[in-house]
Amino acid sequence: MAFDATMVINPSVYAKLPFDAVRDFAPISKVAALPLILVAHPAFAPSNTKELITYAKAKPGINCSSSCHASTPHLAMLMFAQQTGTQFTHIAYKGGGQAVIDVLGGQIPLLATAIPTVQSHIKAGKLKGIALTSAKRHASLPDVSTFAEAGVTGFDVAAWYGLLAPAGTPKPIITTLHHAVAKILAAPEMKERFLTTIGGDPVGGTPEQFAADIKADIARWAKIVRDSGLKLD
Repeated sequence: MAFDATMVINPSVYAKLPFDAVRDFAPISKVAALPLILVAHPAFAPSNTKELITYAKAKPGINCSSSCHASTPHLAMLMFAQQTGTQFTHIAYKGGGQAVIDVLGGQIPLLATAIPTVQSHIKAGKLKGIALTSAKRHASLPDVSTFAEAGVTGFDVAAWYGLLAPAGTPKPIITTLHHAVAKILAAPEMKERFLTTIGGDPVGGTPEQFAADIKADIARWAKIVRDSGLKLD
């Protein structure tokens, strides 16, 4: 079964879920990581992280959009706000397309999203990249710096996709599946394909590493959600 990073966010924002993200699954492999980016309309005054922090402290409540509530981009911005002492008003959309249109049109100044959603607009000068959420810069947009570079300590957030099996799946089957996925991800053409199709990077790693990442992400987002008071039901 394929899952994305919302599986580690949902336990913190929904009072009831039909599954337990740890107990009910057997991780096989993380497949891809997608760095996120904060972009702005060209008329928006700040052009980098330090300018944004100063501006946001002077004008708290700046509108910042993402594709939906409790998405990885939304929580990344909550994390940024908590770490920098700033405040943003989240504007949720039902999809990334309309959010991009409204930022391009100047109705909303900021958008947190995945790189492929806005990459062409940045290169065309129609949007400007404020910062990436990853620990290091990304090959697709080498001129865009990261929050971490600006001194936002330990900031490293990426959306991800991974493969999991039902809990109780025999270990030999997990091992066989993991080796098959690892072989595919190691193929030379996969890095280029991932970069051009989803704007991400192949990850791989052992089932044990993936399980540890899931637990760590659940704990990290639980704190961010708890401190923000965010709830969906």
